[in-house]
Amino acid sequence: LHATGSFRGEMQAVHKTGRLFWVELHASFLYNEGGMHYYSTIVRDIDNERTAQLELEKREALLSAVAKATTLLITDTDWKQSVIQSMQLIGSCLQADRVYVFESHTDNKTGAYLHSQRFEWNSGVAEPQIDNPALQNMPHAIVQEIFQPLIQNKAYAVHVADIQDNDLRQILEAQNICSLLMLPVFLGGKYWGAVGFDACKQQRQWKSYEIETLRMYAATLGGVIERRTTERLIAESQRRYKLLFDENPAPLLTVRVSDLKIRNINRAAQAHYGYSREEFLRKKLSDICLVCGGMADEMREKLMQVTAEQKMETRHVTKSGAVIDVEITLQPLSTEDAEPHLLLLINDVTEAKRLQREKDLMDDITNQLLQPKLLEENLHDAIRMMRRHLQCDAAELWCPNYDNSFIKLSVFETELNDAGIE
Repeated sequence: LHATGSFRGEMQAVHKTGRLFWVELHASFLYNEGGMHYYSTIVRDIDNERTAQLELEKREALLSAVAKATTLLITDTDWKQSVIQSMQLIGSCLQADRVYVFESHTDNKTGAYLHSQRFEWNSGVAEPQIDNPALQNMPHAIVQEIFQPLIQNKAYAVHVADIQDNDLRQILEAQNICSLLMLPVFLGGKYWGAVGFDACKQQRQWKSYEIETLRMYAATLGGVIERRTTERLIAESQRRYKLLFDENPAPLLTVRVSDLKIRNINRAAQAHYGYSREEFLRKKLSDICLVCGGMADEMREKLMQVTAEQKMETRHVTKSGAVIDVEITLQPLSTEDAEPHLLLLINDVTEAKRLQREKDLMDDITNQLLQPKLLEENLHDAIRMMRRHLQCDAAELWCPNYDNSFIKLSVFETELNDAGIE
């Protein structure tokens, strides 16, 4: 402030109750009197906005990590290495300390039901457990509390300190686990094992969207394991691609470039756009693209030039008529016929753009209020910005004056006079 006469930034403030919350602070120098500096300061509570934006970014990052992990699983010929690399992608995104895979099996001699760890990724915070003999051929009775819900296709999430079974709690505490999440892995409708996620630094409450998104990863992992152990390389690759496509949480389309015909869609695309599979397959990409209009030839020429992964932003229209902002990742796709095809991964960024527009509006309004003009003029301009953003025909603001009277500012959209002050 002393150096430039102004300050703008975000910081955490302390509420009367002791709660920390985020604020946006704008301050500018007004005048100097008697050796004292006087500043105009505006403080805006952005805690909910920041929390919502952060959660949205985390959700999108996890969806992206699962999509990349799935692609890795179905394209890498070294399937064991691809499992570890996919766990690293997911674990790093989640900031988990361990990610691992357990297989449930039976003893060849006794027929006893056992559980053994097969894969592990470790962040380096906690000691690796892949070579821990205690995690091989564990009798079901010892870990029944964990694995019984998994067999019933349920997620298992717990803080280790809350586990009542002393033997089980000691096994987990010996691995420095504070909280864990485990999700079942099924092969062909039959329970095979589980994928787990450990928090070793402190307790962690797993969010519902994390669990549901990670279920998709577990389903893909199950498909990969099944196909790698039962099919030849080419047949398995095709089936794994189908699993990626159908079960991917992000909308996916395949498009024939020559005529922009939509050739395939996944369930997420059907749910997001509202069209049935049959309705989608009767359409072209230009039919759902808001800005295409009569520019189908231009679009086709542009898509013909895509030879590697490429991103683009546009606007699409759903079956209900809703307009959505989308970021599309384009990827050339090999098919049985020789015609060029593209795989389109759709990321709906409508909410993210809305939040950004609202933040930009509040920035503009704050800057306007700090302008060195009369208060009435600044308020008048700020109200006009809000009215135009909200697309209202009229906007009014009543505020108290220093003499206990009221100032009324009205902003109207008319051909002759865009604003009036009373």
